[in-house]
Amino acid sequence: MPSGGCSRGRSPAEVIEEWDAAEQILLDRIRRGPSDPEGLPFGFDVVVVTDLCVHTDDVAHALGLPPRRGSAAARVALAGYCFGVDYRIRALGLPALTLRYDGKERILGEEPAGAALAGEHAEQLPAIAGRRSRAQISALDWTGDPEPFLPLLPAYGERQDALVEG
Repeated sequence: MPSGGCSRGRSPAEVIEEWDAAEQILLDRIRRGPSDPEGLPFGFDVVVVTDLCVHTDDVAHALGLPPRRGSAAARVALAGYCFGVDYRIRALGLPALTLRYDGKERILGEEPAGAALAGEHAEQLPAIAGRRSRAQISALDWTGDPEPFLPLLPAYGERQDALVEG
């Protein structure tokens, strides 16, 4: 990679190839486990997989390629982000939020549920990963009042601009 991490002058295939190579290095460290000096600290494996998954989609978007949200990494990423949403819901004493996707149901917070969000995994992951604006998240398939949950879903705070992927 050129100095400073820039990918100018490189084809999309070259950028993805380098990204995939980095993924293999990280997977090796994850597989070693936290007790191995070359492994990752406890719990860090989920963070790495989540970041790798979401940022791979960011790179794909920047290169005009479709996201790869059907992967095992995408399922880990959604579960990891849900842990954070669950924590925020409980900390604020809000009713639970039910996520329904791909024939599954995940309860975040303490029941009873105050609202439910239904849709495909591929729709919910970018919403929770901060890749959707409040308006985009509001437009998803909600049952109940989504308002208390809208600022809690994006992991890194609400984005103002709508991200539209090709």
